[in-house]
Amino acid sequence: MKLIFSFLPWIVYGVLSQFIPHVYSAIIGLVFFIAIGEISHLKKGFIISWLIIITLLLTIIINIIPTFPTEKLYQWIIMNVSFAAVSWGSIIFRVPFSIQYAKERVPQDKWNTPLFIKVNYIITLIWALVFTFNSVISYIDNSNSDIISTISIIIAAILSKKIPEFIKKRDKLYKN
Repeated sequence: MKLIFSFLPWIVYGVLSQFIPHVYSAIIGLVFFIAIGEISHLKKGFIISWLIIITLLLTIIINIIPTFPTEKLYQWIIMNVSFAAVSWGSIIFRVPFSIQYAKERVPQDKWNTPLFIKVNYIITLIWALVFTFNSVISYIDNSNSDIISTISIIIAAILSKKIPEFIKKRDKLYKN
């Protein structure tokens, strides 16, 4: 659940950017980031929290400096590629980013169990696929990428919540 909560500032930004200028939606996303206490994840070195705050700050900077017209056009591509790269990188380097969040709610004696590790690889893989999909969509159709990206992130958030219980139940079935 904490992982889903961490993406809320980016989701807020994505939803609001449909109705108000990107700079204002990014500022509101940043305020939301602070309001929900994500600063604590920055202090702990959570890579996704750092990426969210960096992309929101860059969005604000890109949108207030008028000499960046190209970057404005491609900001969703840049953001999604950044998230996809971090997600895939965390899988490749065998440290799925979702483990940082899972360790906050799972007892320490479970951290090295095959089930814990498997669940986190699957959750991180879902996010990597969503960000890759969003990168492609942003490249193909930049005009509609905001809403498509936001919807797919919400779907990934729901799956992240449901998958741990589903995998636990499925694994119990196979063990019996």
